[in-house]
Amino acid sequence: MTTDHPLPGPATPNSIPFRLRVGVVGHRDLSHDAVLRDHVEMALRRVRRLVPSSALTPLRLTIVSALAEGADQLVAQVALDHQGTLIEAILPMPRQDYALTRATPQARHTLAELLDRAVAVDVVEAAPSLAETRSRAHYDVVERCDVLIALWDGLPSHDPGEPAEIVAAARDQGIPLLWIETSATPRLHEEHLTDCFAHQFDRLDQYNRERLDHRAVARRVAQYQQFVLAVAGRFGLDRPAVVPFCRWVLPAQLRADVLAERYQRRFFSFGITIFLMAAAATVTVSFQEQLLPNLPLLSLVEIAFIAVNWLIVFVVRDKGRVQERWTAYRALSEALRARFFLAMLETPQVHAAAVAPRLPARCAPDQWVERAVEELWRSRPPAPAEAPLAALKQFVAQAWLGDQLVFMQARRQMHVRRRRRIARLANLGWALAVGVVVLHAFGAQPTGTVMSSLLIMLAIGVPAFVGALQAIGEQGEDQRHAARYEQMEVTIAALARHMERAATQARLATLAVQAEGVLLAENRTWGTTVRFRDLAIKKIW
Repeated sequence: MTTDHPLPGPATPNSIPFRLRVGVVGHRDLSHDAVLRDHVEMALRRVRRLVPSSALTPLRLTIVSALAEGADQLVAQVALDHQGTLIEAILPMPRQDYALTRATPQARHTLAELLDRAVAVDVVEAAPSLAETRSRAHYDVVERCDVLIALWDGLPSHDPGEPAEIVAAARDQGIPLLWIETSATPRLHEEHLTDCFAHQFDRLDQYNRERLDHRAVARRVAQYQQFVLAVAGRFGLDRPAVVPFCRWVLPAQLRADVLAERYQRRFFSFGITIFLMAAAATVTVSFQEQLLPNLPLLSLVEIAFIAVNWLIVFVVRDKGRVQERWTAYRALSEALRARFFLAMLETPQVHAAAVAPRLPARCAPDQWVERAVEELWRSRPPAPAEAPLAALKQFVAQAWLGDQLVFMQARRQMHVRRRRRIARLANLGWALAVGVVVLHAFGAQPTGTVMSSLLIMLAIGVPAFVGALQAIGEQGEDQRHAARYEQMEVTIAALARHMERAATQARLATLAVQAEGVLLAENRTWGTTVRFRDLAIKKIW
């Protein structure tokens, strides 16, 4: 069971903090608290050094803990002294029962204070024994954290869930580990520390620093808000039920959307330039050889074309990470689009899906996108209190999935038209090339004349440009994308129909979570296709 409490205030679209989850395990009976507190502060400072920080992208910590007495509460209390720290509690039993296990009123009061400050409280499934249930909670801490802090005496375990067992599990998974030896002379040990979080930070910070015409984003926000409010009004959903969600997420979602479009245009522009310049280099050599054989320096133009292509591939695209930024910003935009509608459905199914740990891939370069989505999710407004189910399900089905269907149909038709145009132009080009070759082969112009040289140049240049045109078409993956959109249309239309027939809000939420999974999986598939297409372009050189 999970309870999740939205943080107050709207998200800031231009500045998303980078948040690390710090798991905590350790002994419940501690001595030398003052000395250990100093070492906990040292461990937290070491965690912060794993990731840089900037004015636009501050580092924030989330403590993931069972909040037991001793190590759990000590680390939480020290961490809460720092701005922006959150707590996620993973309890072995419901809150009321957990409080009864505290031996003194002061212990119960301390636990209540920490739980009141927690942004999420999760209760693990009960095991046959209390020790095994506590062990499950500690293993969940390991699964959900980026870095683990353990307060441990260094001795082997005797019972399930003791610190030695949990530390061993963290080591097996390669989780960055800071453990404090709980002796009279504590020592801080470091294991498996990594700079992968710094790479993720760099990407989020780069996103936060992207410059945009904010008026263009504001216009896009106004247009989309007008659309969703029109759909809401059509089905009888009150404006006050929708406007807070527009203010919460649309600026961030559409900012990512605009940036994705920017890098998509750059990606295709660079690809088209590469292919056309390769063809132009071929034509330049032919031109110089046939028409200006006494001017060999003209070959330097070919070198210039090739140099520009190398510059595009290895400086603009590799250093600028155009393709990576395009796909990452698109993933962020689509995830936030889904969260707009999930946030309106306040059910356990939505909470479970929204906070589901995805951190076995904690060091993946694109993990920053999920961190950003999670950070924005925390600041969502509360779900509308008494929104009628009939209006809500029609609104979600049409404003979300219906809008996606319209988009996919338009994109599919665009890919089909573009593929046909490129095929027609290529066929025309090949026909022209064959005609030129036939004219030259049958001596339409005497050898050595200007017209003969032009025919030779055309016989070389036309196929080069037709090949570039077909490569541009392959870069667009039109046939594959048209088929992909066609398949998705069937799936999304079916989900929309099921939503419109949902008999309960729980059923509607389940379908919304399924729709989010389908759309995000499709986006990942698309991103993989684009990523490998980028590699194929580079192999030309």
